[in-house]
Amino acid sequence: MTKYVAGLLFSPSREHVLLIRKNRPAWQAGKLNGIGGHIEEGEIPLAAMIREFKEETGMSVKNWKHFCKLSGDGWQVEWYKSFDKVVYRGHACDEGDISWFPVQAVVNGGGLPIPNMRWLLMLALDKDDVTAVVTEPGGSEFGSKKGG
Repeated sequence: MTKYVAGLLFSPSREHVLLIRKNRPAWQAGKLNGIGGHIEEGEIPLAAMIREFKEETGMSVKNWKHFCKLSGDGWQVEWYKSFDKVVYRGHACDEGDISWFPVQAVVNGGGLPIPNMRWLLMLALDKDDVTAVVTEPGGSEFGSKKGG
């Protein structure tokens, strides 16, 4: 199984989110996604989130909270969110272009988000602090719980 992490960094007002317009893989090319990457062997997901975010943005964000696990046939993505007060000033990233986007515009389909980005943003911003486990159709897990 290939394991990944992805993170959503929100502005303190929660009105903007830092996303990447992916260059690859082909199904994501040109689309907006969270910032992240592969979990290395022996690495815990939170450490991978901190490392991948720094590699792609040049910023050290350590205040990540897990809110969702997505999985399917041979893959798994651990999703994190953060509301740290940081200023993104741009950073060269081979994976794609990173920018702030208005949350509401992305939720409404603006910027061409990956297919599940709309509900991931809504889940991350849920005032009840919900976490979820979602397995692609035909899998055994589907549900959510408070806390996390």
